[in-house]
Amino acid sequence: MDFYSRFSQYYDLIFPPQKAQGKFLSKYYNDHKCVLDIACGTGSYTKEIARNSHVEVIGIDLDSDMIIKAREKSKDLGNIRFLELNMLDIDKLEKKFDLIYCIGNSLPHLKPYEIKEALKMIYNTLNSKGNLVIQTVNYDRRPEKLPTIINEEHNITFTRDYSYSGQSVEFCTVLQGQDFKVEGKVSLYPIRSTELIQWLKEIGFVNIQLFGDFNEGEYKPTESTSLVVVASR
Repeated sequence: MDFYSRFSQYYDLIFPPQKAQGKFLSKYYNDHKCVLDIACGTGSYTKEIARNSHVEVIGIDLDSDMIIKAREKSKDLGNIRFLELNMLDIDKLEKKFDLIYCIGNSLPHLKPYEIKEALKMIYNTLNSKGNLVIQTVNYDRRPEKLPTIINEEHNITFTRDYSYSGQSVEFCTVLQGQDFKVEGKVSLYPIRSTELIQWLKEIGFVNIQLFGDFNEGEYKPTESTSLVVVASR
């Protein structure tokens, strides 16, 4: 069982849904539309959108255990589907969307050429004037670590460290509880904001906006923890 499969058991304890993210996403879709959540994890935001609107929502993730969790959480909703699917294969959905979002630093799990390919597929899968929302770690400031997440109620800690080497970065994590310890290591591509903007423009995206968080704070390359990008087809 790989790290993400084991991590799925504790995902919601480490990353409970935040109001800011839900409120931010709600600005970019209307009722009776279609929304795609790429790398949905356990589907917290997918579920929130489906519960609070009349849109059709699809969540995809590569990890089967994440998808199982997502389906369990949303089994009472009829306007939501979860599929085990690579973001590079969204053309297989044979569907157009009004909003596609990929948050939680999922895009950097791809190689540079794969990121470009994913962005092209997203563009082609969006309806005219459809929106894309991306959130990654702000790699412009080359962070060596992210704040430790502590769930005091369940006595769980989650540490995240970065080690840079050439064009990649090793993302090292330790998830630890009272009677377990799960360590993970994955190679990421630390995409910079200027590079991402350039690729989006080359593909044809317009109205590109950058934020430093989901509260629409100003993006500051040397200070912001996150990079949030909104673009339209």
